[in-house]
Amino acid sequence: RSSDLGSLGQRIASLTFNKQYQKKRTKRFQKLSSQSVGQNLKSGGQALALGFFHGVTGIVWLPIKGARMEGAAGFFKGLGKGIVGTVARPAAGMVDMAAITLNTLGR
Repeated sequence: RSSDLGSLGQRIASLTFNKQYQKKRTKRFQKLSSQSVGQNLKSGGQALALGFFHGVTGIVWLPIKGARMEGAAGFFKGLGKGIVGTVARPAAGMVDMAAITLNTLGR
């Protein structure tokens, strides 16, 4: 079921330890009921693409951001988040795409 996949995607997204990412993901799901079928399918594709994009760029960006905020400790914290995000964000994007598609087709 799409709700089961959405819940799985939420658990995977929580592994990133990135509250901003989790909030954006939740917002995307909240907008689904008010969108057309075409918009929802587009949202599913965007979830997949953004998952891969942010997974790859996070491994560079998060250590830099962490270092700016907390120095060396922040760098290593950001590096850890970036490494986990390299796997978690694309996985969440794939699950989100499946959940959005199933939810849309089930209407």
